[in-house]
Amino acid sequence: MAAAYRDLADQSNADDLSRDEWLGLMLDREAAMRADKRLTNRLAVARLRFVDACIENIDFAAHHGLDRRNTLSLAQGAWLKAHENLIITGQTGTGKTWLACAFGRQAARLDHSVLYLRMPRLFEDLALARLRRPLSPSHRQAGSCATAHP
Repeated sequence: MAAAYRDLADQSNADDLSRDEWLGLMLDREAAMRADKRLTNRLAVARLRFVDACIENIDFAAHHGLDRRNTLSLAQGAWLKAHENLIITGQTGTGKTWLACAFGRQAARLDHSVLYLRMPRLFEDLALARLRRPLSPSHRQAGSCATAHP
């Protein structure tokens, strides 16, 4: 907020503003800076393959079979709020990865966490997580019963 104060003080019309206007402008700037920083951090953690991919840059003429209305509806993020999945399929070289990165960036803009993984890495991570997961008491009991009575 100190930077916002200095910037406002350096402006020629700073004397024309009331204290409430100063405070409002400083709070608006602070909120915008925090939102920008949060988005920057989310995108850094996401490790998107195509960092410049975004929904606004989709060329619907080039992507055959991509419905503009459906795509823009998905960009609103209702599927994220409903905890649904998005699966993108298509032929090799049709831009599935770029499109996934564009949806990932949009999800980060909507304040959701994002992580880009290729399928082999995802399956590997899931298999390792399954091996590391401790058994619940009911699983341990079922396992001991199964081993006690062959």
